[in-house]
Amino acid sequence: MNNYGKDRAWPFAEGGGSTIAFFTILWLTAVFLWFQFTNWAAGLFLLLTTFLWLLILYFFRDPKRAINSKPGLVLGPGDGEVVEIKTKVESRFLQEEVIRLSMFLDITDVH
Repeated sequence: MNNYGKDRAWPFAEGGGSTIAFFTILWLTAVFLWFQFTNWAAGLFLLLTTFLWLLILYFFRDPKRAINSKPGLVLGPGDGEVVEIKTKVESRFLQEEVIRLSMFLDITDVH
């Protein structure tokens, strides 16, 4: 059974661990180089890797949610803005009329 979202000791999305680990190792390498050489190149590398590392941590965040479970509500798969709700015939898989909900997610929304 999947325990997704239950482990709050790791507040990042499932599947982001290897990317986070890679950028953490890259950042630690930059910190090591800064202490070894303390020159402008090492400082620039540290600055760039710090920015990338923080961006990766922000991208893979998985914040705790308070889910409102009232009847008739629809729970979306991510933060964002609903831009369209319409009915259409889905002919490829379901082969019946369905409700299509379209969402716009920008880079700062949790996907």
